[in-house]
Amino acid sequence: MATPPPAAANPAPQTAAAVANLMAQARTATDARNYDAAVSMYDEVLKLDPHNSAATAGRTAAAAARIAARRTFVAGRTVVGTEQKSKGGLSGFDGADVVQKSADFSGRLEFAMNPPNVKPGEPYRLTVALVNDGKKAIKISGMTYTITVNGQ
Repeated sequence: MATPPPAAANPAPQTAAAVANLMAQARTATDARNYDAAVSMYDEVLKLDPHNSAATAGRTAAAAARIAARRTFVAGRTVVGTEQKSKGGLSGFDGADVVQKSADFSGRLEFAMNPPNVKPGEPYRLTVALVNDGKKAIKISGMTYTITVNGQ
């Protein structure tokens, strides 16, 4: 007759300690805005304890913050410039009857976000500056902005 294997130690305290440790690491990663690490740590918690509501809520918040962070401006300034006139003709066209116009002005738009990284619900300021890189004066008849917040 085979002897039964010795009784395994109770895994519940080890699992609870691992869950607590991973939850603390996930919160620290979220606070440091390291959302990828936070999501993966919350996933590890949910593997150990699938019904952990704090881990589910934390994962959802970290995933949403990760998406929002990918849509933010880079720290400092974001610059959009006018297209430079190409030296050759338009590719694919017979240059004899194609008229190529230069840009109306040489300049750029600079976007400065303050603060550079905004958390949901925090106030912020976006400054848009038109910088003239050319010698001719730029006459602005109007500027239209469309503001999209969180993709909506």
